[in-house]
Amino acid sequence: MSVESGKISVRDKAIRLPHPDARLLDLLPGASFADSYRWRYSSEPLEAPLWLDRVLGKPPKWVGRLMILRNHIATRLGLTEASLDGFPVLHSSPDRIVVGMDDWHLDFRIMCLCDLAADGTQLVTMGTVVRPHNLAGRAYLAAVMPFHRLISNTLIARASAPPDVYRAP
Repeated sequence: MSVESGKISVRDKAIRLPHPDARLLDLLPGASFADSYRWRYSSEPLEAPLWLDRVLGKPPKWVGRLMILRNHIATRLGLTEASLDGFPVLHSSPDRIVVGMDDWHLDFRIMCLCDLAADGTQLVTMGTVVRPHNLAGRAYLAAVMPFHRLISNTLIARASAPPDVYRAP
């Protein structure tokens, strides 16, 4: 792992995969949106539930404010309130955790996978998959997509930083 002048090398940064991980797509057949990020972790490997907590737990204040705004609008539209750290756990093992919800307008899953690379480092893959059910689900997905990308990039960049750079908020 190389950290020079406080910057993380490209080898260590999380990258958005050009195609979502196939294991993510299997969670919701017929999904219309999926994205995946992957990074290499050279320190002591962590289990998937710990990675998920590192990504979603204690988000920056501006993310919390956006979630409050989202919930304020969502409840007026009859949607379920959401919390980054409160999604139901659907599957959990040391190398894979899946959280998500099914609602009347869409279903979604967030998955974290941990694999060992040939060189002994840990490959962590984090992804989201969404299956809208109707026009309301497609409209919701279109409305939140810019925020999803911004929040995902922020949370994953923070969590995937090397231990000597990562700082929990």
